[in-house]
Amino acid sequence: MKKDIKAKLLATTLKLPVLAVINLILPRILGVSNFGKFEFLNSISLKLLSFFENGTLTGFFVKYSKNPNEINFVYYYFRFIVLSTIIISIFISSAFILGFNFLIWEDNSFVVVLLSFLFAAEIFLINFISRVYESNNLTHKSEFLKLISQIFLCTFLAISFYYLSEIKLVWLYVIYISLNLFLIIYLGSSNINFFSKNLFKINGTYYTEYLYKYSSPLLVYFIISTVSEIFTRWYLQKIGGDTEQAFYGLSLKIITILTLILASVIPILTREFSKSGESVLTNKLYSKSFINLLFLSISLSTIMSTNSDFIIKIFGGSSFSLASPVLKLVAFTPTFQILNQLNGSLLYSKGKTKSYSKVGIVLSLILVISTIFFCGNLFDIGMNMGAIGLGFAYLLNNILRTIILTILIILTFKTSISKFAFKIFYTLLIGTLPLLLIKFLFNESYLIIIFVQVIVFLITLKYLMSNLFKEISHGIKGIFIR
Repeated sequence: MKKDIKAKLLATTLKLPVLAVINLILPRILGVSNFGKFEFLNSISLKLLSFFENGTLTGFFVKYSKNPNEINFVYYYFRFIVLSTIIISIFISSAFILGFNFLIWEDNSFVVVLLSFLFAAEIFLINFISRVYESNNLTHKSEFLKLISQIFLCTFLAISFYYLSEIKLVWLYVIYISLNLFLIIYLGSSNINFFSKNLFKINGTYYTEYLYKYSSPLLVYFIISTVSEIFTRWYLQKIGGDTEQAFYGLSLKIITILTLILASVIPILTREFSKSGESVLTNKLYSKSFINLLFLSISLSTIMSTNSDFIIKIFGGSSFSLASPVLKLVAFTPTFQILNQLNGSLLYSKGKTKSYSKVGIVLSLILVISTIFFCGNLFDIGMNMGAIGLGFAYLLNNILRTIILTILIILTFKTSISKFAFKIFYTLLIGTLPLLLIKFLFNESYLIIIFVQVIVFLITLKYLMSNLFKEISHGIKGIFIR
């Protein structure tokens, strides 16, 4: 486990500057309108895939991580992804042939929509292959191969931006799809052979029954969740167009940098949860991971939120200046998303999908209602806040989800609610208050404020979260000192 986390930490740390450069170039090379289309199309495509996935990837990972020799399960799930891709491609084609495509994708062309979906399908396939590598303790190999792919993408975009200043959306998708295809072929044929002659020969009845039993309690949840999340981006596109979509999309791109390093350990924790069973060890691992992730994410979110004007100017330039209030709000979303991933991984690994599903259904309905109220002005009822409203709706939804799932887990493991609540309150306080005080007390340049905030964060980490500081220090040393 420690070796895998070290590999994740190093690879993710190296990815951060590469991802930052990519996110610096994309808004500038596409412009506000095309960047808005890019974010909108990717969001819809990923949600269509998640509808078919229906939690089965986690089900696959939970079972396969216990027995990595079960290669037929890998072939079966690979085949499932291919079949899902074909079905959704047929659906997209049918929508354009029958003329109801505008209901989902507005005025975007068939070629761009199809390319956006193929790009999303590749991302899903890479995620699946990465899970297989992680189950076989080959995390370091998959992470560094993905890093190399990101470096190639960054290089292509930098060259294109330098010589062309702008690029058409179609060609951007072609670049993404081509690089991802090379990565898939290499990952799928090197350490673990995904392209075996037995790929389409195995009888998958047993695996179909397992995944159905595992994911069937989530079926209604995934239908409602997928529809609600597609609706939120579609509704923003309807009332705000490409511009509001671009402001929201850029903010999401930026917070992805924050999410990347912290969320990278979640699959490894899922693997450990699935192996440990209902034990004291699981309870301790969960509690420790929750508090550590909360402190790290809330501190970094506070730094990002209090300096949103400067960060937006760096990433998007003056044309995206109105995205600053959006980032100021959504900067806190990763904190609760990461905790929800942790909660979800524990509940999934213990087979408590029914409880997770019930919570998800209620919150998905609340998300739709809050999106309509905060984002738009339907029937003269609502705040009409556009991208800011959508950011607030998602933040509120994630906070509610974190509270409910955490209480559910605490009750399951019979942990003291008062003690755990005190730890959470203490962590929130030391993770935000010093950083907020620096912002309000000092009237200096953004660079100076960020520098001081980072120093205070490190001091707090060392003296008030000493155990976490020792673990991080030991992990970093372990990466570079063999």
